[in-house]
Parts: sequence; C-alpha cells; structure tokens
Amino acid sequence: YSLDSAAVENAQLKEANGVSLKECQAKVESLLKELSLKEEVVAQQGKENAEKEGFFEMKVRELEEALIAEKEKGCDLKRESESLKSQLLGEKFELQASLESALAENAQLKKENDVASRECQPLLKELNLKEE
Repeated sequence: YSLDSAAVENAQLKEANGVSLKECQAKVESLLKELSLKEEVVAQQGKENAEKEGFFEMKVRELEEALIAEKEKGCDLKRESESLKSQLLGEKFELQASLESALAENAQLKKENDVASRECQPLLKELNLKEE
C-alpha cells in the first residue's frame, strides 16, 4: 500500500464526502425553504382566521341587535339568530381545525428538518476529521 495510492484514496473519499455533504446541505436548505413557506402559509391563515373570526363575531352582534329591534316590533327572530350563530360557530371551528392542521404540518416539517440536520452531523464531523 503506497503513499500515492493512499493519497488517491484520500482524495476520492474527500470528493465523495463533499458530494454527500453538498447533497445533505441542499436537502436541509430545501427543507428550510419549504418550512419557511409553510410558516408563511400558517401565518397568513392565522391572519385570515382572525379576520374571519372578527367578522363572524361582528355578524353575531349585528344579528343580536336585529333580534332586539324585531322583538320590540313584536316579531320573534330568535330561532333564526340562533341558527345563524350556530352556523357561524361551526365555520369558526372549521377555521380553527384548518389552522391546527397547518400547525401540525408545520411541526412535522420541523421534525423532518431536525432529522435531516442530525443526519448531516456525522457527515460534517467525518469531513472535518478527514480534512484535518
């Protein structure tokens, strides 16, 4: 086993480790970009959900005020108001479920990113040891 063949093998190993490291880094960067996009989506959905929730609460208040006015006129709109309130609450729960789903997906992406980062650590250590 000659010094030349050891040097050649060492160079080949460094090149292979560099490729593996680059692939791993590219995967981590891809996951980070994907995570960032998902976080933006979650933030946007949260903002939209908050706006919709405020809108729904305003609508419920408007319906309650209309109910009072109609009662003063002798009309009973209570059943209709309760039905609409129930419908709005149902929509609110659907929006909350959508947000929770997006947050769960975000958490899964973070876990995948953590796994990818852990997978890269041994390659980075090995590369650093070989470069030393």
